[in-house]
Amino acid sequence: MTKLRKIICTFLASKVSSEEIENQLKSFEQLDKNKDGYITVKELHKGLGDSYTLEEAQKILESVDTDQNGVIDYNEFVAATLDFEIVK
Repeated sequence: MTKLRKIICTFLASKVSSEEIENQLKSFEQLDKNKDGYITVKELHKGLGDSYTLEEAQKILESVDTDQNGVIDYNEFVAATLDFEIVK
């Protein structure tokens, strides 16, 4: 995903319906095991299950982490899942 596309998806994430936001929040909270508002690579790896290696989870995190702080925040999560829905 290009940087511009990430910015656009982050903006669009702030414009989604309240029902979609509620669903996304539930998914985010399921992954954010320690409830600190961020998904770490370990939390992502655990959430993805056995079908992904830790290295693959790291690559996914890096592709979603638009501010490059090493974790996925809620806006980045929504932007990534929104982008996935657009691609489908």
